[in-house]
Parts: sequence; structure tokens; C-alpha cells
Amino acid sequence: MDKDAFLDMYAIPKGSTVNVSLANTGCDAILWTDPNMLTPERFMEGGEGSSVNCISGGQTTTKMMPFGAGQRACPGAANALMVLQSFVEELVKRFQ
Repeated sequence: MDKDAFLDMYAIPKGSTVNVSLANTGCDAILWTDPNMLTPERFMEGGEGSSVNCISGGQTTTKMMPFGAGQRACPGAANALMVLQSFVEELVKRFQ
């Protein structure tokens, strides 16, 4: 921080380091309905999370960052996405 700041009832002095918990943004009841429930439908067309890009971010409000960001970003994110793509391809091929 380059100057003193206040957030709600907290004073943040100049020179402080501020860390944000990205994990908690995905479980915030202010942002999500039933955040602790597994509801993949929320990311489908018309769902409350349909506009959320979980891979590259870019939206003005960050609601979810499953792979983290910056220096602490998941080093296996690209690999995970490739494996997921292969899994979905095989699932679709074998669907009866």
C-alpha cells in the first residue's frame, strides 16, 4: 500500500502487504447461491455463473479463479485443461 487506507472498520497502514484469499471467492454466499453445493448447472446458459470465464478471467468482477493467479497460479493448469478436453472427447465418443 502506498498510502493509509480503510476497509470497513479496518485500518490498513501505508507500507502494509495485503493478501487476498482467492479460494474464498468461489465460496462466497454474497456472490453465489448455495456456494458449497455442487451445482454445475450454474455455469450453463442462463445460470448465475454463465458469464464467468473460469480459465482466463477478464471480467470486471472476479467470482472464481480455480487455477489461481500470478506467481502462485497452478503450474498444471494447461495440462489439466488438455486432460479434461480428452476426457470429454472420449465421453462423447462412447456415449450411447
